[in-house]
Amino acid sequence: MFIPVRRIAALTLAAAALPGSADALVGTKLTTLNQPTDVAARDGAIAYTETDAQGQQSIVVRARPGATARPLGVPPQTRPFTLRLSAFTSGSAPGLAYPRCTGADPSSCTLAFTPLTSGVERIVPGTRGALRGAASGSRFVAAVESAAGIPRIVVTEHGRTRALRLPARRIDVGNPKPATIDPKTIDVTDLDLLGDRIAYVLTYQVPTAPRAESELWLQRIGGPPQLIARIGTGGASSGLRSFLGIRLLRDAVVAYRQGRDQGNALVKLSPRGKAQGRVNLGQDLSTDLVDGAYDRGRYVYVTAPYRTGQPPCQGGSPDEQWPGECALYDSGLLAFKR
Repeated sequence: MFIPVRRIAALTLAAAALPGSADALVGTKLTTLNQPTDVAARDGAIAYTETDAQGQQSIVVRARPGATARPLGVPPQTRPFTLRLSAFTSGSAPGLAYPRCTGADPSSCTLAFTPLTSGVERIVPGTRGALRGAASGSRFVAAVESAAGIPRIVVTEHGRTRALRLPARRIDVGNPKPATIDPKTIDVTDLDLLGDRIAYVLTYQVPTAPRAESELWLQRIGGPPQLIARIGTGGASSGLRSFLGIRLLRDAVVAYRQGRDQGNALVKLSPRGKAQGRVNLGQDLSTDLVDGAYDRGRYVYVTAPYRTGQPPCQGGSPDEQWPGECALYDSGLLAFKR
């Protein structure tokens, strides 16, 4: 999940300048990018976007990390793609779920699904306002924005669409006088689907303090939501902390914990939220990991320079010499440790 977190971006601008990096992020660089991008991975395949001089984004695919990138073959668009590789039917080749948009506003978007083998785009009905989505079995799930600006998660199967019952109230648990969170300030910043279970991330700004919360939830279709993990943003040097690149497995949830000053790590959690292990990806304070995807024991991720007020993929401020590069990395095989 590339980070268009529209309502909490101001928190990152308040973060103080951080010292240089002591350690490098883990992995082999696959390619340099001219813009940050969402990235998806499944069964060895990788999908991401490339941006041309006119700002048009096109989806490209690699059959495996070291393979040559090829166009998926669907039309480009100017609104950033959010990508999720999924298996629509059991045992089938992966396909890509993403919002197909005709304009800049979310109301112009619907969820689309394109098998990697055919490259034929299919529009999923009942998903107007789609921001991101996934597929599993015969189901599609999409995070959508209503006309009132309130986020919803809808499930579509065999032409029928219904809304998931999300947590009704978001409370600032760290405040002596908890405040109800305005639903318009909540973003569904990532989601995944496996069978009848949905994992998703809710990120929102706390109205009583200059910080945000990022929460990882697990929910069966038709059942109540269960909070798996929470990470908070706060403090002048912390920057934005959040969960990105979640992957729902049969007996666990894998997520990238964007920690910045606390280190970057992949975490594996049980369906009840118990820690099953973690993998450190290094602590590079000059670089943001903007999206990633866990697949077959590897993590494919995208980096961009951490420097406010500068173009996304150019160098740091004049008084610093941090690298100004956006890139796609493959971590190689990882082992979770308790």
